[in-house]
Amino acid sequence: MAWQPLNFGASFEAKDINFDGFLDFSVLTDYAAKWSSRSYWVYDPVSERFVQNELTRELEENCLGAQWHGGCWKVSSIDFHPEKREISTSYLMGVGECGLGGDRYRVENDHLVVLHQEILDMRPNGCTLTISDLAGGKVRVTKVRRFNAQGQPLK
Repeated sequence: MAWQPLNFGASFEAKDINFDGFLDFSVLTDYAAKWSSRSYWVYDPVSERFVQNELTRELEENCLGAQWHGGCWKVSSIDFHPEKREISTSYLMGVGECGLGGDRYRVENDHLVVLHQEILDMRPNGCTLTISDLAGGKVRVTKVRRFNAQGQPLK
């Protein structure tokens, strides 16, 4: 599936990605300096096979949550937190404090539900980081931060 040579054995990861108590797995399919892409399979106890579903397709999206006005950033990592039953992403977006971002999700009915999202609007003279959180069943803007072209916060 990858366009470049990859070591399947070295990139194989087994973990419970949907928090159902069964081990699932992923393999690396693409990478660059600050990001990578993985393909995911979850264990289906009914068929006793590893399958791909809506959750695995959502996890495979290269810009999972990492958006800017008019496009998306490549996700640099996806981390699974079974103790909180959450999935978090991180990505490098730009410069300074405006450059790091990340989102958090929970899994419901084989879909990702946004808990926390950061969207960056980059302009030549600076950027705006809009932070949204799930509250009352809806994702709502909770904070807006503005930065100059060097990534320093504006007051």
